[in-house]
Parts: sequence; C-alpha cells; structure tokens
Amino acid sequence: MMFIKLLVVGFVAVFAQTTSDSSCKYSSYGPNISVFAGDETCGTLGSSCVVDALTCNITDIVSLPNGTFVAPWYYTYNKTATLLFPDFNAFGDHSHSNASMPTLIVGDIPFLIVKDMVLPSSVIRADFSNITKMDFGSITKPFPPSLVALNIYNSSLDIFPITFKWPNVLNITLLGNNLQTIPKNLPASLKNFAIQNNLITDFNYLPANLSLLNLRGNQITSVINNDWRSLDFLAFTNNPLTTIYKLKLSNKLRYFGGSNCPITNFTINNETYNALNKLTASPDGMYGFKMNGNISVDQAACTAISGSVMQLWANKTNYSIFACVAPDTLPKNADSSSNNIGVIIGCVIGGVAVICIILFFVLRKRKNNDQSFYYENPTLGNNTGTGTQGSAGEYSEMGLNVEDLRVHKLDLSDLKVTTKKPLASGAFGEVWLGT
Repeated sequence: MMFIKLLVVGFVAVFAQTTSDSSCKYSSYGPNISVFAGDETCGTLGSSCVVDALTCNITDIVSLPNGTFVAPWYYTYNKTATLLFPDFNAFGDHSHSNASMPTLIVGDIPFLIVKDMVLPSSVIRADFSNITKMDFGSITKPFPPSLVALNIYNSSLDIFPITFKWPNVLNITLLGNNLQTIPKNLPASLKNFAIQNNLITDFNYLPANLSLLNLRGNQITSVINNDWRSLDFLAFTNNPLTTIYKLKLSNKLRYFGGSNCPITNFTINNETYNALNKLTASPDGMYGFKMNGNISVDQAACTAISGSVMQLWANKTNYSIFACVAPDTLPKNADSSSNNIGVIIGCVIGGVAVICIILFFVLRKRKNNDQSFYYENPTLGNNTGTGTQGSAGEYSEMGLNVEDLRVHKLDLSDLKVTTKKPLASGAFGEVWLGT
C-alpha cells in the first residue's frame, strides 16, 4: 500500500510539472476552479484526477488507468453508490476515464461548471443535487449511450435552451427547480418523467407515451382533453387544480394522487372512471389513490352533456368524491335526432326554394305573354276597326293622354262590316274589316 501511495505522489509530481507549462483547456473557467476530469490533463489516458482550471496542475489523482481508485478516494456500488471524491466545482471531460461509476452523484456545492462535461462511458444514472448555480443548459457534448436516468434536484434550473440536446434516457427527474415550462425536445425514449415542485402551469412540450408523470407541487389549474392512457402513475398533489375535464386514463393506472387540489369540475369517461375506481387507498404513495377532500359536481351541467354523477372510491375513503361520467361523444339517439331535424329543415328550405323558382318562371312567362299582346300594334289597312287597348299596357305606363281622340270616336251605327269573320280575336275583343 505504501508503494502505491509513493507511486501516486511521483505520478502527480511529474504531471504537475509537465502540464503547468502549457495552456490548459479549462482556463476559461477562471481562478480558484478545481476540475474533475478524466482526459489528457490527468497524464496517462484512462486515469481520472482533479486539476486546477488555469494551469491544469494535478491536485489529486482519483483513479488509475486500470480503473482502480486511489485511497483515500473510493467508489463502491451495490444497488446504491457509496463514494468519496476530492472537492471540485467543475466537471470536465471523462471520455477517456476507465473508472467504473454506474451511478454518478454530484451535489451539495454552491456552484458547478458543466459546460464541457463528458460523462464516463460506465455511467448509467447521473444525479446532480443541491447545487445553487449550474450551467447545465450549456452542455454541448453528447451523453454516453449507457445513460438511462438523469436526475437534477434542487439546483435552481429555470430555462433549457432550445438547442440543448437531451440524452435518450428512460427516466428524467427535475425536482425542486425553478422551471416555468416543461423543457422542449425531451427525448422520445422518455417513459418516466418527474417534475415536482416547480412552477409549471401547462403541458406544452410534454412527450407522449409516458408511463409515469409526477406533477406534484406545481401551478396547474386545469387538465382538459389530455389522453394519458399510457400512464400507470399520475400525481397532481399540491396543485391549485380546479378542473379535470375529459381526462383519459386506462386500466394500466396503478396510482393517482390528487390531495390538496380544490377540484370543482371532475368530468371523465367510463374507461377513466373504471380505471380510477378500481384503485384502493394508497399506503405508500406508489400504488392506489391519495385524496384528502370532498369533490362535488354540478348535476345540471353533467346532465346537459348526457353524463351521470357517480361516486368514486365508495367505501374506500371517508371523503365523498363524485365525478361526472360522460360519453366521449353524443349518444347515437341524440345524433340521429339532430340529423333528422337537419334533414327536415333542409327539405323545408329546399321545397320553398323550388316553389319560388317555379313561381318566378310562371310570372315571367305571363308577363312576357302580356307584353307581346300589349306591345303589338298591327296596321289594319286604313286604320279602321274595333280593337281595344289594355289599360295597363306599355302606353299607359308612358302616360299618353287619349282624351283628345274621343271626338273622333265612331258610333256603332256608322260601322259597316264587309267580312263574315273577324280578322283577329283575343281575350279583349275582335278585329273586323269594315267601312
């Protein structure tokens, strides 16, 4: 053991000397920054160390190229990780480290620089907790494909830039930060998403096909038309939630949490009602349901959407919890009735339109016939005869005064008919040839 310690001391001394004379890749971090790295700054590739950001002088060797941790630093893993590392406030490039760290735990420090972070290829779960300031959104290097879970607790995160590339993990927990919206571009691989104790107000950017969704302790007021039938865990506890309307859940559901939510509108379909009602009171917050207040719904409003007021978890809780259970669409009878009314109205309107069209053409034809008669002014030889002119004809409309012609009117005794038949006849009289 003594030999190993002496060897490490000599190893540190040699590389402290060789790296202090060159520019350090972490120098932009500024003074008084200790970087935990696993790259060329540690000397032989495969080792990990802590270096000074300005000079890259090695201050601690953490692991050797073969992956062995150097005392007093250690890392053990048996379902949970136990580790002891030297102090650092920047996490650098570990792309060449051979140290085995299935679970990486970093936390309880005032700030952490991670913009150049590359996790060891052995990391399956990465936890960052209780870090007052961290530039996590500045990471540009890819995460290792081995990573399954990424958890950031109580670390004042507020905004992730749209350019941030999330790792293709199954689990993400962002508990106790300052997030006002769900981060964009969450991976399609995500199945379990916990974003408790933030400032979330809506579900924009929430990926589909989640199995677990923990929204406890946010600012959500309504859940409307959300199809979450893929979920087996859903928690709304400690939200100012008043409206759950047409939320869809399935029999996959194993936990539902709604404690301390002032719900006044609880409208669901039959499938969701059955999924909720089968649950029993939860003893552990993992299975069953957790509610701590009464819920009543508006009977009239429920009836108006063809719903029925039904009790949830009867005989399973001391609280009276009711929901309006309504179909997703109108009943078939209602649809048929509505369609019949529409057909009737359409037929009436169509019939009226047809009648109007027929009347229009009849009147138009009659008018044309009348005008052809009134406008005809045939020449009858010497302009004698007994024809009459319609009082509503073209000339009457022109306002011609025929009073002056009355002095030339012939008596019937003065007329002599020279033919046996009229030259013309019509509805208003006949035309005869005479002298």
